[in-house]
Amino acid sequence: MIFRKLMSRCAAFAAALSLILAPIPANGAAAVAPTPAKPAAKPAAAPTVTSTAKKSAAKHLPTNGHVRSFTTGKTIGGVKRPSLGTTAPPKKGSYHHKPRATGSIAGVVQDGKGAYVNGATVKLVKGNGKRIRNRRARHATVTSSGGAYSMRAVKTGRYRVVASKAGTGKGRHFVALKSPTPHHVDVKLTGGKPKKHKKK
Repeated sequence: MIFRKLMSRCAAFAAALSLILAPIPANGAAAVAPTPAKPAAKPAAAPTVTSTAKKSAAKHLPTNGHVRSFTTGKTIGGVKRPSLGTTAPPKKGSYHHKPRATGSIAGVVQDGKGAYVNGATVKLVKGNGKRIRNRRARHATVTSSGGAYSMRAVKTGRYRVVASKAGTGKGRHFVALKSPTPHHVDVKLTGGKPKKHKKK
């Protein structure tokens, strides 16, 4: 009986001694149990794109095949714009056009009696008689002493060669320039009125 009491006291003394001799941290603070880590937050769900937002974003995208640039990084209605310099895919045959073939027109200008007219103005107008806006496309020139004129690098098409000279008359001749081969067109002036000389 006495032996059992001694053994229980020795066990209690050993437990108290282990608590006293426990290691103390260097900074003098009591040991603290580590805090359990918090679980990672779930990623936010992607925003849904409504039909209205898609329509507003579609206004900023090129739909006619032409070049349009956008600012990088901006988002409209959940739809990201293309980067700067992005272009819409070109349509087949949209940007490359074959140049029109050119030809030449030459001939002589005569008056009502068949004489060659010197110094007559010769130019081109549209096939329907309307004026050509582009000056260079008119190919205006003046006849030589023999009544001859020539026009080079004329684009193929339907024209009217118009010649006129004050006091002699005016004339025109239709021509359809379909090939680069030279076309010979003579113009005859009619309806001219002689110049009236002022009395001194």
